Amino acid sequence: MKRTFILFNAKQSVYGIEINKVVSIERISEATSIPQEPDYMIGVVNIRGKIVPVVDSHFVLYHEHLKINEETRYILLEVQGSNIAFMVENTNEIIDIDDDLIKPVGMIEGSHFVEGVSLIDGRIISILNSEGMISSMKGSEDFTKDDAIII
Repeated sequence: MKRTFILFNAKQSVYGIEINKVVSIERISEATSIPQEPDYMIGVVNIRGKIVPVVDSHFVLYHEHLKINEETRYILLEVQGSNIAFMVENTNEIIDIDDDLIKPVGMIEGSHFVEGVSLIDGRIISILNSEGMISSMKGSEDFTKDDAIII
């Protein structure tokens, strides 16, 4: 079975998020900080009339903050019933990948948010499990509370 993924770059690596978790791709806007927010969180933004937490993809993946530029985007995700703006370097394409081409990476410790990797056209693409990624973050239990933003 084929699935469709939105690809983005982080530190010269390519990552994919399944498109059925993506609400939209948005240009970045200035985030409002929240006191004592977790390190992976940039703050909150207003996207189409909703206040949405912003998660820094670089911090989640590499424990370094993303350097924002004109290509930086939010991938607005719906995860566990809540919207999250996942801030990425850029989004560069949408592709279909056959499930048979995604190889598990369970032997790598801490890979609970990487579903697997796939070799497509000479590129290694790491497929993210957005729900596993969000649930692995400190304070992620607040993502699923009704009317909660995040703390």
